[in-house]
Amino acid sequence: MSNPRSRLPARRQPPPPRVIDNLTLQQVGLGPFATIFIVVISILPLTGLLIGLYYQRQKHYATRTFGRTIMMFAILLHFIYFCVLCPLLGYIGFNRLF
Repeated sequence: MSNPRSRLPARRQPPPPRVIDNLTLQQVGLGPFATIFIVVISILPLTGLLIGLYYQRQKHYATRTFGRTIMMFAILLHFIYFCVLCPLLGYIGFNRLF
């Protein structure tokens, strides 16, 4: 029995089960062509990080997973860009100048 004059906070009710977690990317609105387009655009530097962060924060499980995949892809590409390609281009450019 709860006392209406009690100063204790009421117990929180558990959240309702998530129905939206059972949806696929197609049902959320990301069909195969949209997914391919997003993956191709995420090849650009920093764009993949922004797209991945955006989709990683969505409610749906499928879009969160898609966002995490794009983030891993973008982080791998940035590692290749900054740790392999940039030093290689700098080395080639330095050797051509001097």
